[in-house]
Amino acid sequence: MKIVLTQPVGKVEKEDKKSNSPSEVKMIKQAIINLKIEPEIVLNEEIDIKFINAIKKFQRLFFKGKTDGKINPRGSTISKLNYLAIGKTIVVDIASQNLYAISNLAQIYKFNCTTGDSDNPTPKGIFNIIPGRKHKDYTSKTYKVPMDYAMFFYKGCAIHRANLVSVTSILKNAGIDYFGSHGCVRLGDSDAKTMFTWTPEKTPVMIL
Repeated sequence: MKIVLTQPVGKVEKEDKKSNSPSEVKMIKQAIINLKIEPEIVLNEEIDIKFINAIKKFQRLFFKGKTDGKINPRGSTISKLNYLAIGKTIVVDIASQNLYAISNLAQIYKFNCTTGDSDNPTPKGIFNIIPGRKHKDYTSKTYKVPMDYAMFFYKGCAIHRANLVSVTSILKNAGIDYFGSHGCVRLGDSDAKTMFTWTPEKTPVMIL
């Protein structure tokens, strides 16, 4: 469902006499929570620094130098938010080593994953599953290892099947960087199959 605003939401100026409608503030907070942008903000009608910073965090994914913490009814920030809120989106949270499959702001799946190490980090930002770059059977041309159920989203980086992902995800989450990938997002066997089936080409991939 499309998010529609009638007033600016977030960090507003004095000239914004009509702003931060309580119901619209709560609606934006719900979208930010459901998209895992900042799941720890409080779902209420108040404007606080965590909420403002969550808007800025989202803006940094799309825009360079445009982090004002404000969402205008017909601005670019609400447009980008709706881009992710309508239809399917994949969210990868590097901090928790989790991958989320979200459809119309509802969480469908949550899987452990393993992302890149410090020398080969998984790129942060907004990407898409590249058309023609979904491969059920695939072998890395660089490392000569299987990458089945590969879905490429940025250059040589893909979401794909790997072994021992539950273990490496826990180790990565504990701060042991050695077990990271070369920038890809690794999933366990059944999880990779599920995501491969669930995900159409051009699906947005948000990496936080």
